[in-house]
Amino acid sequence: MLCVSFLTHFVLFYLYTIKGVQMTFSKWVDSTFGENGGGKAARFLGIGYRTFRSYYACERFPHPKNCQIIVLKSGNKIDVQKWQQDYTNNQNKKKVSA
Repeated sequence: MLCVSFLTHFVLFYLYTIKGVQMTFSKWVDSTFGENGGGKAARFLGIGYRTFRSYYACERFPHPKNCQIIVLKSGNKIDVQKWQQDYTNNQNKKKVSA
């Protein structure tokens, strides 16, 4: 069991660092700061906590300048297209349920 766990972590480490696998904003936050690391993430990114929560929940999408700053601070691990797709899907859910 230990061997499989080590191998899994090694493969994930390889994919995220060597291959540069990109992810959405919320996945990056969870993988970098943990599931309850919103406060730390907001401080790291230099944005207010409420703004951070709205980005995390895909209720708002940052302006291009702020988006680029966030991507750079993530070490280019955030895929803006995936993040924008999550945002769009969330907005479409709101329209359908309204």
